[in-house]
Amino acid sequence: MHAEWTSTEAAILSATPTMRVIAGVDPPMSVTGRRGAEVGMVVVDGRLYVRGRNATWVRWAVAQRRGWIRTGTIDRAVTFARYDGPPDAIDAAYSAKYGNPNTQEITLRVEPID
Repeated sequence: MHAEWTSTEAAILSATPTMRVIAGVDPPMSVTGRRGAEVGMVVVDGRLYVRGRNATWVRWAVAQRRGWIRTGTIDRAVTFARYDGPPDAIDAAYSAKYGNPNTQEITLRVEPID
């Protein structure tokens, strides 16, 4: 079941420069020893978004639609869904956080699983 990011989690994700994404992991499968990918992320209107080129982790996340993220005190099972909605707010958030909107990359919405 999908959940919402808490205000504390959203604040941590907004302030943290990167997170580890481990795509294709089906909780509660152990993620120990899995490398994953280190990616930047933004929070817009309480939702978490990541962008990536057509890298292995992106293809795997889109195909498997589930995985795990780790950053700071957050260690959560998540789902991934390709986001094809209006990009303006996400572009602005990426520009503000990283100085580059990464508009040529695939955008994924990341939602926590209860």
